[in-house]
Amino acid sequence: FGKYAPLLVAKPDIVHIHHIQILNNTLLNFFKATKIKTIVTVRGSDVLVRPFRDNKHLKFIQNVLNKVNYIHAVAKNLAQTVEDLGKPKEKIFTIYRTVEIDEIGFSKKRKATTDFYNITTIGRVHWTKGYVDAIKALNVLKSNGVNFKYHICGGYEIDLFDELNYWIRKYKLENDIIFHGHVNNQKINELLSETDVYLQCSLTEGVPNTLLRAIHFHIPIVATNAGGIPEVFVENKHGLMVDVGDFEKIAESLQLIIEDKVTLEKYSIKEISASKEINAYKNMYTKLLDINTF
Repeated sequence: FGKYAPLLVAKPDIVHIHHIQILNNTLLNFFKATKIKTIVTVRGSDVLVRPFRDNKHLKFIQNVLNKVNYIHAVAKNLAQTVEDLGKPKEKIFTIYRTVEIDEIGFSKKRKATTDFYNITTIGRVHWTKGYVDAIKALNVLKSNGVNFKYHICGGYEIDLFDELNYWIRKYKLENDIIFHGHVNNQKINELLSETDVYLQCSLTEGVPNTLLRAIHFHIPIVATNAGGIPEVFVENKHGLMVDVGDFEKIAESLQLIIEDKVTLEKYSIKEISASKEINAYKNMYTKLLDINTF
């Protein structure tokens, strides 16, 4: 346990692990031997996708769930998945995340009139993000005579990039879709300043930080009802919601917002204040300290 000497010196009552993948048997055994209470955050693919790749990944997750004391889920759908994987309900806390946003670079400066509309998605190029459905929806949108530029911000592996390029070429959207790759927060905010509609076509999700960012900036949103999205996204307030995979409805919703045929309610930025999240963590830790785990 030599590498964990700082923990022996600090003698914490609780250790909160924010990424489940860093855990291993040595660390789990260390926590057990030192009687440190442990809580692990689950965020999305860590319990929605990876456990079902093969038996090795499933056993890893089940081992972690068995050995850690408590689980923090960032959405109720994740809490239910953890319960289905064998963790007792009373050992699971659900606390929604807020997102700490640096507003440098953001200033809502979209022109009142323009020859095209900017549609933006922020997120790694991964099958879970539903980019193929987004491209199919944009093909419908273009066929309906809507001019747009679709901005994709996020890192990617070459195979997934090649797959999207196939669909882009198939629909002749090469001049309409822009890959920005991984960009910093200032660049993201600059792009969001020019965004008319934020698009979230996820197939499976926890609660995406990027969606919370779009909500924070009051950008109209079209989102699927994947995972924890319906838990934080309010239809007709933040935007329009569609069923996962329904690219035709995605296209229809985009056009409704672009053509200003839907009126979204006004909402306060205070709705996503971090204070509620901070107080929830305080209450969770206080409760854990009062529980005799060992």
